[in-house]
Amino acid sequence: MQIFPDNSVMELILNVLTAAIFPIQPPRHIYYCFGSGSNGKSIFFSLLSSTFEYMFGGLTSKFLTSTGERANSPSPMLLSLKNKRVIVNPETCDTPYCSSLLKRICSGGDWVNARQLYSAEIKSFVVMGRLFLSGNTLPKFDTYDQALRDRLVIVPF
Repeated sequence: MQIFPDNSVMELILNVLTAAIFPIQPPRHIYYCFGSGSNGKSIFFSLLSSTFEYMFGGLTSKFLTSTGERANSPSPMLLSLKNKRVIVNPETCDTPYCSSLLKRICSGGDWVNARQLYSAEIKSFVVMGRLFLSGNTLPKFDTYDQALRDRLVIVPF
């Protein structure tokens, strides 16, 4: 059994992962791995975690559905994205994703500011990791605009 029996999907994923290893420019797309259960999504994410190790990061659904943080509040989840090449959220999310947060942080190439808990030092960086979301149903977003439609890539499993 193959995780990607469709050659065009396999080629897309290989191109995305190649760009993740050697990022020349910030990512533009958000990849949503979609399909019913027992189809290889979890195995795929486990393989990514083992392959990318310290360059692999995860985000919680709570973070992705929040409308943003206050300017001076700690943001360890955001800071954890620094220097990551692959970022995943393997959780199915019933709450709509915050599209402005996803576009700004994970596919816009914008500088983000973050700081650890109990630290005053603010770190600025551009998120260079490719973001993979996952679910058994199609994703929900708080707003659907042209910028989101241009960035969202549905990857069938």
